[in-house]
Order: sequence, then C-alpha cells, then structure tokens
Amino acid sequence: MHYSERELIHPAIEAIRFHGGIAKTGDVIKTIKDNLPLCADDLEPLPSDDIPRIDRIIRNLKSHKTLLIMGLVEHYEGGFMLTEEGEAIETDALEIIVEKHFAPKTNDLSLPQTMIKYVDEIAKINFKNRGLAAKAIRTGMDRLPKYTNDDDRLTGVSGLIDDYVENHPENIT
Repeated sequence: MHYSERELIHPAIEAIRFHGGIAKTGDVIKTIKDNLPLCADDLEPLPSDDIPRIDRIIRNLKSHKTLLIMGLVEHYEGGFMLTEEGEAIETDALEIIVEKHFAPKTNDLSLPQTMIKYVDEIAKINFKNRGLAAKAIRTGMDRLPKYTNDDDRLTGVSGLIDDYVENHPENIT
C-alpha cells in the first residue's frame, strides 16, 4: 500500500514546519521519507518517471497546487512557505480542509481556489511575483461577504484581482 497525495498533506505541512516554515521541495521530500514508514511500492519509480513514487506524489502537492489552493502555503521557486493559516492550523482543522478539498466538487470553491481559477483559467494573468500578489489580494478577501454560489464568489474575487492588476501594473508580465 503506497501513500496518496491526500495522505501526504499533513506530513508535508509538518515537514515545512520542521524547516522553519519555508522549505525547498527536496527538503520536504527528504523529511517525509525520513519520518514515514515506506513500502517497496513507495520507493519504486513510476512507469512514466525516473523518480520514486513517493517523490512524485510529494512533488504533485506543488504541481497540483494542493497546499496553495487550501491556503496553507505560498509557492516560491523550488519550494513552499507556510501562510499564517498553515503555521497556525491544528490537526482537526487541517482534516476539515483536506476533506473539503478532496470532496466531490460542487458549489464549493473556497476564496483562494476562486482566486487561482480566475487568475489561471479566466484572466490568464502572469504575475512577476505571484506570492506578493496573492498576499495583497487575500487581504481584500476578508471584506468579501459569504457567498452562496461559485458565480457570486468569482465575481467578488475577480473584482479584487482586477483592482490589484490596475493598481500594480509593475507586477504583471
């Protein structure tokens, strides 16, 4: 039995905490591999890859933006940095976020998920410094009302992003 992406979320957060809240992807991989019991399947390369399965699954946390979408980390080139929420999250609260993230998708996008959807899929905005933009935009999210559907949520978040883009053209590529 090998680990899934979902099962590696908590160990990844703990690994980033172990490294002081900011860690290169390779450091997260090493810390997880040093601390989890691994089976032979975890250490075998995937058919489509040269690296062990466990390394690929951990790397997928970044490439799939799993921890970013959950609001637990910011990405930087080569690694992860915990957000305030990621630093403070308790195990029970983390389990709720994980459950919600992996639940069948319905009218249930979080504000950070909505932000990423708008930036990447709709407006196709490229920021020079995505972390700086995300942090600035997220401060405005606190003022948004609680939405009942994804369309309203997208409208509110897109307004914040559009305002940021208009006021910070130097951060757009």
